[in-house]
Order: sequence, then structure tokens, then C-alpha cells
Amino acid sequence: MTQPVDADELLTRMRGARDWAAREAERKTALTETLRSEDRRTEAGDADVEARVFRSICVVLDEILQPGSHSDRA
Repeated sequence: MTQPVDADELLTRMRGARDWAAREAERKTALTETLRSEDRRTEAGDADVEARVFRSICVVLDEILQPGSHSDRA
């Protein structure tokens, strides 16, 4: 059985997840540009979709971590 997690630990984990998602979004965006420059359109499209997914995760976690401060992103 898993151990319960206190609020501080949960907050730390959520911040870590948000930071990871931001790094992945940047990595996938860079990959998209590289693939486009190599004229690999299908792979570039896939990487772009993945970058958008990671950016969406960041938006959701930002809203959870700082409620109401990101309404202009919608």
C-alpha cells in the first residue's frame, strides 16, 4: 500500500512535474524546428503536437499551483 503524502510534498511534486513538462515542451519545440529544417514534415508535425501537449500540461499545473492568475491564457 502507498504512503499518504502531505500537502507540502504534493506541492513539491506538482512543481517538479510542471518544470519537467516545461523542459519537455522546449525540447520538443527545438526538435520540431530541426525536423522542419531537414524537411521531415511528418515527424516535425508529431513533435509539434507533443510540444503542444506538454505546454497544455504546464498551463493546467500553473492554474492548480496559482489559481486564477492565468485566465488570460485561455
